[in-house]
Amino acid sequence: VLIDDPEFARAMEGQFRRDLDRSLEVERRLRRAPRHLQRVLPSGLHRRPSGGMAIPRQRRASRELRGRAAVLARTVISAARRSVYGPISAGLVLLGLLFLVLPRPMAYVFGVICVWFAIAAGFEAFKRRSEQ
Repeated sequence: VLIDDPEFARAMEGQFRRDLDRSLEVERRLRRAPRHLQRVLPSGLHRRPSGGMAIPRQRRASRELRGRAAVLARTVISAARRSVYGPISAGLVLLGLLFLVLPRPMAYVFGVICVWFAIAAGFEAFKRRSEQ
């Protein structure tokens, strides 16, 4: 980075050094588990200070906590999305293959299911109308 302003450069260097002093080294460690599970489990993270000093306890700003919460929520949602959309896509592929291989029986099954849903929806509509 090339900075023309000496005042700004000193401020940036000071901030960098403060950040470096407060930084922690992060090591990945395998979790204690049987060998066949260690490959599947995510590794644990171990923090230690880079200079051999004690880990400083800092109060995190609410903005940082909100950012971390957003990242965590995105991680959880993406895992949930995979766990929902994976079986749905497999089911749709299977259904599509059945329609290609057995078109006539699948058409009858699909027709019966549609009629069943239509009758159930009709009963529900009349039931709600009579409740009002």
